[in-house]
Amino acid sequence: MRGILFLDQGESKLNLLIISTLLLSIGSLFISQMEFSRNIFLVLSNILDFLILGFLITEVVLEFRLSVYKTIYIRKNIFSLLFVAVFVSLFFYNKALLFTSLNFEDSGTALLILIIRNIFLLLKVLSRFKRLRTILESIHVHPAQTIFMSFLLVILGGALLLMMPFTAAEGNGLPFLNALFTSTSAVCVTGLIVVDTATYFSIWGQAIILILIQIGGLGIMILSYFTVFVLRRAMSVEDKVLISYMLSDDDMSSISKTMKSIVGITFLIEGVGALILFAGFVKNTTLSTGSLFFYSIFHSISAFCNAGFALFSDSLEGFSSSLLLSGGIALLIITGGISFSVITNLHSVISVKLGKRDRETLGGQSRITLNTKIVLSFSAILLISGTLLFYALEHGGTLKNMNMGNQYLTAFFQSVTLRTAGFNTVSFGSLAPPILVVMMIYMFIGAASGSTAGG
Repeated sequence: MRGILFLDQGESKLNLLIISTLLLSIGSLFISQMEFSRNIFLVLSNILDFLILGFLITEVVLEFRLSVYKTIYIRKNIFSLLFVAVFVSLFFYNKALLFTSLNFEDSGTALLILIIRNIFLLLKVLSRFKRLRTILESIHVHPAQTIFMSFLLVILGGALLLMMPFTAAEGNGLPFLNALFTSTSAVCVTGLIVVDTATYFSIWGQAIILILIQIGGLGIMILSYFTVFVLRRAMSVEDKVLISYMLSDDDMSSISKTMKSIVGITFLIEGVGALILFAGFVKNTTLSTGSLFFYSIFHSISAFCNAGFALFSDSLEGFSSSLLLSGGIALLIITGGISFSVITNLHSVISVKLGKRDRETLGGQSRITLNTKIVLSFSAILLISGTLLFYALEHGGTLKNMNMGNQYLTAFFQSVTLRTAGFNTVSFGSLAPPILVVMMIYMFIGAASGSTAGG
């Protein structure tokens, strides 16, 4: 009995060590990219380094003591143990040089050791997620907490990546606060920026922002479901009720199928949108073939997710007269803003009409639902009224030098994008106060709940 009690206590201590080491490692990676004065940086980094070293060694010793067969443990974890041994050797070598050489922290050797250290910590963080999953499986988490933690982890992970030098065009990662803001803006698909996405970030930084937009655009329900799936927990009735409510899906047993359908439809729409935008960029830009593909995919995802991030410093002002680009992006914004439940309902109705699916198996989804009618009706009213108001109030202003067709195209595009997306084909600084008041009202209304914008 005493042995069993020791094992339980040891396992609890080991779990605490694993979580503590994970948090400290992430913190150390953040600090190594932040801009501090030399003395503050040295103090913080050394404190964290010694704590991480102590936790790593304690973790290894505790795991060894808890293992029943010591030889098997060593054989099974030989590479992990060698990895820790190399890290410990580099640690003491680095500290010895740091405390004995006056200018060591500015040398190439110090930079190399810092890179190796950060790679080790990053690998350690990634390897710990598997063990962390096992720990979290035994913890009952409320759906609201799952959603909150999902978004928090994605935002912090995105901020950490955006702080890395390789994400910036000039090799200087974003400061912590700016990285956190940009990551939050991408995940929450607001489109607000503190640096120019087009010029500040390298293609890797832009790709990270794109992934964050896609995660945020798919919404709370997909991300929380993904978290549950990763943790390998069966969905409780409470989880199913919450997600079913978000999806406007009455059949709780089909939630998994519905979510797979949502992901599939999302990628299909974004793929078709990318092809339309590709044709538009070919006609209106001199981008290389590789850039054409990337720009098309980026703006298609950004538009469908109602994110508003663009890879041009003036957003889309240079394409106000392009029907393919303005019309394509507007169509993607509308599709993303009417909600997944409306899209899946329309897909079911069309499938029945074409004879591809049986009416009886779809039940209520074989007919246009009340929710779909309300969303489509109000969306049409808002789009038409917004277009007419923008045209009426800016006809003699920002639209004055355009021909009639471009005036209505620009007015329509702004009516589409102002509610949720954040793109623009005219300079907002040139708009008159009356239209700005109207725009604020439409921004307040926003898009449908359960959509990429609502998520």
